[in-house]
Amino acid sequence: MIGARKASAMFFGAMMFLSLLFPTSYVVESPGLVINVMGQEDDRPIIDFSNSSIFQSNTRLYMTTVSSSGDPQLGAFSWQVAAGLLMDGYQVIPVRLLYPEETSVQVHEKTAKQMLNSQETAAVMGVEKAGYHVTMKLTISGCEKGSEADEKLQAGDHIISLSYNGKAKKIDSFAALNVFLSSVPVGKEVEITYMRGDEERKDTITTLSFSPNTVGYARAGSRLGISVNTEDVQMPLEVNFHLGDIGGPSAGLMLSIGVYDYLTQGSLGETQKIAGTGTISLSGEVGAIGGIKHKMQGAKNEGARYFIAPALNCDDVVGNVPSGLSVYAVHTLDQAIYTVRSIGRQDVTGLLTCEMVVNKSK
Repeated sequence: MIGARKASAMFFGAMMFLSLLFPTSYVVESPGLVINVMGQEDDRPIIDFSNSSIFQSNTRLYMTTVSSSGDPQLGAFSWQVAAGLLMDGYQVIPVRLLYPEETSVQVHEKTAKQMLNSQETAAVMGVEKAGYHVTMKLTISGCEKGSEADEKLQAGDHIISLSYNGKAKKIDSFAALNVFLSSVPVGKEVEITYMRGDEERKDTITTLSFSPNTVGYARAGSRLGISVNTEDVQMPLEVNFHLGDIGGPSAGLMLSIGVYDYLTQGSLGETQKIAGTGTISLSGEVGAIGGIKHKMQGAKNEGARYFIAPALNCDDVVGNVPSGLSVYAVHTLDQAIYTVRSIGRQDVTGLLTCEMVVNKSK
């Protein structure tokens, strides 16, 4: 009888152990790799300028990532889910909440493309902010429905120049478009010169205002009610990135700052260890990302004292900042560069915090 009970207990224990090895329908997220973009990977600089002359920097700028156990086709194992429920800094999420209709291959392809696009944009933005001229062809990809642009322009039109108040500007980059429109008030007529096929055309478009985003921030200046694609980007120097198999768009901000730091004299943040996250666009705006709680914890674990967060993520930042970590919010790359410089000078008065962002948006 005792032997039978012992055998039953052993069998039950074995079944319990085996059950921990079964996959589930959940993904477990936790702090991932934290990488100094001013450092090296496999004896190569993470930000590589080939043979171009650059300045050295003592600032450590960390991009942050999220580690994920499980994927769209095979969730995390039961033991990983159990550990995730018990450990601080871990989060258990249903697979289909993260990946509603995607396969593992699709997710990998998407995140790889996001990282490539992020790197290309970061290179352009960092180089431009350092004072170099980057050129590109801007082609209209769409117009805001019901806008004046929608009546006169169409997808495929190539923008040549803009003119307002007697002053014309050649539009040979996204930066040129942004700078020009930043000084044009809302409701003013702008003359646009563009190519439609082989024909050069001119039209006037009345400028529109920018709508505030979810935290109440709106860009200065005006817009035309168009979206554009960029082609034939010509850089004055070559920039490459060596980040292995990391995917997603969220490294864009820190890579942009790193490129800028290498191309300008001195150490932007002096000797500080500054982490951060955020997407970056050709307009210089910093976009929201996922997993910011894990990224802040990863930064703290790495020894960073400061963290730069997208203002659009501030709702998830407030109340979740690890002790000893100071977090500052940014809407744009210009603000991020100013924030890093201010941290280096140890003068953080006036920097934007997530508490300020959340309070303003209420």
